[in-house]
Parts: sequence; C-alpha cells; structure tokens
Amino acid sequence: MTTRSIFTIILLGFFFCLMFCSSPAVFADDNVGQSEPNPDMQTNFKDATDILGSAAEKAGLRTGDSLESKIAGAIVGLLSVIGVVFLVLMVYGGVKWMTARGESEIIDKSKGIIRNAVTGLIVIFLAYAIVWTVSTFLFST
Repeated sequence: MTTRSIFTIILLGFFFCLMFCSSPAVFADDNVGQSEPNPDMQTNFKDATDILGSAAEKAGLRTGDSLESKIAGAIVGLLSVIGVVFLVLMVYGGVKWMTARGESEIIDKSKGIIRNAVTGLIVIFLAYAIVWTVSTFLFST
C-alpha cells in the first residue's frame, strides 16, 4: 500500500468516527435523560400550527383538505415520481453509453434513451404548465 492510500484510509476512518461516534452528544431535544416526553412540546407544536394556519388565512391562502389541495398534492407526488424515473433513465442511458466500447449500435440506443427521457420531461413540464394555467382560471376566487 502506498502512503497516499494509507492516509486516505486514516482520514476516512477519522471522519467516520467523528460522524457516528460523536452524534450522541448532540440532541435537538431539551429533555435529554428524562423518561417522559415534555408535554409543553406538544402544546408548542399545536400553537405553532394554529398560528401558521391563521396567518395563512389572513394572507388569503387556502387551508384545509379542499379538492384543489388534494389534486395539487397528487400532481406534486406524480411529478416527484416522474423526476425519479427521469433520473434513472438518464443514468441508465449514460452508463450504457459509457460501457458501449465504441459500438455504434449501442451508442445510438443510449442516445435514444437519453433523448426520449429529456423529451418526456419536457412534455410533462408543458402538461403541468397547461394544468396549472387552467386550474388557476377555474379555481380562482
């Protein structure tokens, strides 16, 4: 082993110990060592939720479980899944391209995968823009 690889192993070991061995000393809770949870903490979260809800209503934002918020949540979830699929396709196409070893047929298939992934992403964003535009006109108050 070279000196550089030994130094790298020691450095990684140090960061590993620093990250995982010192974490019990850092707590985000103020009742460390107590057997029962702090009852004031639940009240504080409820108060904060009430305050934020009243501020949202004063600002004119919609709150609650309306049809619009459920549809928006579904669209956000769908866009998240589509983003993951896009990332997987891009990585797959890139890895396939890198491992093609100069074979033009595999390179063309890889370029097609990447091109189709980008085209699909553009179509999804355009569809989202159309849905958003239509929904603002339909659900505006």
